[in-house]
Amino acid sequence: MSSIVAGLGRRWQDATLTDATWIVFCGLVFWGSKWAGKLLEGVPGHASAFWIPVLFLATARVHRTGSGSLTALLGSFLWTLPRANPLGVAPYLAAGLVLDAFASKEERLRHLGWALVAGTACSLAKFSFHNIPAAILGSGHFLSWGLWTVALLHAAFGLVGGLLGWLALRFTAPRP
Repeated sequence: MSSIVAGLGRRWQDATLTDATWIVFCGLVFWGSKWAGKLLEGVPGHASAFWIPVLFLATARVHRTGSGSLTALLGSFLWTLPRANPLGVAPYLAAGLVLDAFASKEERLRHLGWALVAGTACSLAKFSFHNIPAAILGSGHFLSWGLWTVALLHAAFGLVGGLLGWLALRFTAPRP
């Protein structure tokens, strides 16, 4: 564990003000994208199409390990702040970690296929964070059949988020 932390520390030790500005900007856009997601409220997973592209943009602009996770942490903290629900940050952080895993190879997210898979995986990571333990423990057994539909909606909106994230990389982010 200490080697992972040391590796991250070395990767971020020469971070610039531009890197910090991009993280803060993307965190604020993430927060704003959650508000934009209110337009389709009632459709499970709908906001994934809005906040996943922001994570793509953060990983493309800040070429450092963990930039997607840091953006998800900041944006979700801002989103959950008024509700005093600090545990609401965890599912988005899980999604950020998934995207960082996909972004470990610099050019991977610039390929449409990888971007679609990464977007879907991010959305399903967020979905799975609360719903899978509830289904396993049986606390949501009466909802278990309905979870398949909800999971498919999360996957579909994650696919859209991956497509929009790929487009954001193609048209806004400079090539490394």
